[in-house]
Amino acid sequence: ILAFAITLTFYPVVRGYYLGQIQVWIDLLIALVVWSWLENRRTTAGVFISIICVIKPTLALVVVWGAFRRQWDFIKGFAIPMSGFAVVSLAAFGWENHTNYLSVLSYISQQGEIFHPNQSMNGLLHRLMGNGNSIEWERNVLMAYNPWVHGGTVVSTVALMFAGLFAPRSIGRSTGPIELAIIIVCATLASPTVWTHHYGVMLPLFAVALPCVLSLEESARKRCL
Repeated sequence: ILAFAITLTFYPVVRGYYLGQIQVWIDLLIALVVWSWLENRRTTAGVFISIICVIKPTLALVVVWGAFRRQWDFIKGFAIPMSGFAVVSLAAFGWENHTNYLSVLSYISQQGEIFHPNQSMNGLLHRLMGNGNSIEWERNVLMAYNPWVHGGTVVSTVALMFAGLFAPRSIGRSTGPIELAIIIVCATLASPTVWTHHYGVMLPLFAVALPCVLSLEESARKRCL
C-alpha cells in the first residue's frame, strides 16, 4: 500500500499517466526487471527487457551491458522472445521501416527539442544557446540545426554510454543491482529527447539505492564513533 501511495506522488509517473503515455507501462516493466534481478531471476529480467525494447529500442543498451557483464541467463531471456518479436515485426512492417528508425534517431539527435520538459543534454544546450521559445509547445516543429548543440549531444551520449557500460564493478563476483540501475539511468539520459515522464523509470531505482545509502550512512557513523 505504501509503495502504491509513493508511486502516486512521483511526478514523472503521474505525468505520463496524465498524457496517456505508453511510458507508464515501460516504468512498470523496469520495476519488474529490477525486482527480477534482486530475486536473482536473470532470465525473467531478460524477458521483461525484451518487451521494453519492442516499445523503446534505445534501452537495448541495457542488453549490451548484460553481454559485457557476461550475464548469459539475462541475454538468453532477452534473445528468445526478441527473436519471435523480430520475425513478427519484419513480416508486418518490412526491413526498410526498421533500418529507417536509425535515420530517425540520427535526425532527432541533430535537431532536438527546446521545450522545457525535454530534460536531456540536447534540450539543455538548446536552451543555453537561446535557440527558440522553451516555454510554449510547438507541434511538429524541431529546432534548426546547430553544430554546437549537435556536437554536445553526441559527446554526452557517448560519455553516458561509456559510463554505464564501464561503471565500477560491484564487490564480489555477482553483478549488483546498483550496476543495473546505473545502466538504466545512462540509457535513459543518453537519448537526445528525454521528456519529464521518461524519468518514471527512476522510482524503482531509488528503491534499489535507498538501502545502499542507509548502509553507507550507518558505516560512516560507526567510523565517526
